[in-house]
Amino acid sequence: MALGRGLSYLYVGPSADPGYAAFKELLATGARGLCMTRHNPDAVRERYGLACPVIWLARTERTSDNCQNVHPEHILKIHTIITAFLRVEGESVIMLDGIEYLITHNDFNSVLKLISLINERIAISKSRLLMPVNAAALEPKELGLLERECTRVDDGAPPAPPS
Repeated sequence: MALGRGLSYLYVGPSADPGYAAFKELLATGARGLCMTRHNPDAVRERYGLACPVIWLARTERTSDNCQNVHPEHILKIHTIITAFLRVEGESVIMLDGIEYLITHNDFNSVLKLISLINERIAISKSRLLMPVNAAALEPKELGLLERECTRVDDGAPPAPPS
């Protein structure tokens, strides 16, 4: 599956697995990667076989030196971490797994603004942003607004060409 450079992809489905499969495939081709996830980083690394930085979107304090976390309400910090990574690494791939969690800790418009800002950085650096999302957790209007920002991929189907 060819994912175009400088674009963001919204993996819509009940599981994040198709998004992680694409992420891992891009890492295997030599892309530098950063994963931000709602799930425990050690479990994510083990489940998906990741050898890249994994940041935990969690209210819990960091539990070890091997685990960096960011509070879900610190939207600006999330943007800063991703921007700094893209600045240093250049063309790379970002996995942002936890959009629903961010929305529960912020208002939807703040999260949408975050994604818009990240999209600009993704385009400039010719990187890729992958975001799994469960449509059942969002209002139809919210999903529609996310689809305006990203290329939608349903349950691992090949992405439609950007419009």
